[in-house]
Amino acid sequence: MLPVVGHSLIIFVINQLYGKIAKWCTDCENHRDVHSWHNSLVVKRVLFECTDCFLPLFYIAFYQFDVEALRNELIGLFYTDEIRRVMMETVIPTIINAVKSTMSKPSLKYSQFRKDIVKDEYEQFDDYLEMVVQFGVCVYNQACVCIYINVCI
Repeated sequence: MLPVVGHSLIIFVINQLYGKIAKWCTDCENHRDVHSWHNSLVVKRVLFECTDCFLPLFYIAFYQFDVEALRNELIGLFYTDEIRRVMMETVIPTIINAVKSTMSKPSLKYSQFRKDIVKDEYEQFDDYLEMVVQFGVCVYNQACVCIYINVCI
């Protein structure tokens, strides 16, 4: 299980780094409008992140033909990523907000304004990527059953 957790963390770090590189590359391109800029960024990130996440699973499934290893890797990656997402999106921000609220007492007039300024920008891509990964988990579970039936026959 430890290699799967390490693999999941490496995927997260590489995807964060590539997200910054993809944004820089997209900024260097000459786009007519914001819509084409977003489309270009999404294509870059989807291609890299899906390749980065799913390529080891394809290797295990179609080169090694090891259904049990594929199942373990898939379940480990999925649960590790879900735990990481819950920690990064809810637990850590809640703790940080609780610590900040006890450390300082802002005036009531500007408190909501200050809270809104400090928030990170919402990025839809991460939500869509999470849905793609969950879809991939469903597809791979069905693929494991099909591979297993094919091996048994």
